Amino acid sequence: MADKLTLTGDPNITSPAEASMRVPPGMWRATHTPAAAAQATISRAAGAAGVKHVCWGVIISIAAAGTAQTPLAIHLRDGATGAGTILATWKVSAVANTGQTISVTGLNIPGTAATAMTLETAAVTATAVEGTVTLIGYDTI
Repeated sequence: MADKLTLTGDPNITSPAEASMRVPPGMWRATHTPAAAAQATISRAAGAAGVKHVCWGVIISIAAAGTAQTPLAIHLRDGATGAGTILATWKVSAVANTGQTISVTGLNIPGTAATAMTLETAAVTATAVEGTVTLIGYDTI
């Protein structure tokens, strides 16, 4: 079909939103949505000796109810929560009664063998603000 948008080589994906929702076979995904005014953090446990986690994508969302969220850093770490090398950082903010989402795929950021990989907000969100982090990746040796 000539009028069909083709993304990532799959003719069945017809929109950017649909492309960001799909996770190819062999990939994993982990999400954390804590209560308001809490740190969002999700980790993929360390693999076996020689196994590296590779971050393929992230989805970061904040929903601000009656309080604005000042710029909040979100770190991709090569290691456990609050520790390990920061591999990448994104920032997100929102005025009261709004929400913001960052969705990025195709990153292919490798971690260190036999080491956890974590996506986390650098601090707790503001009062009445909920944060969600989703880490999408695959493993390689």
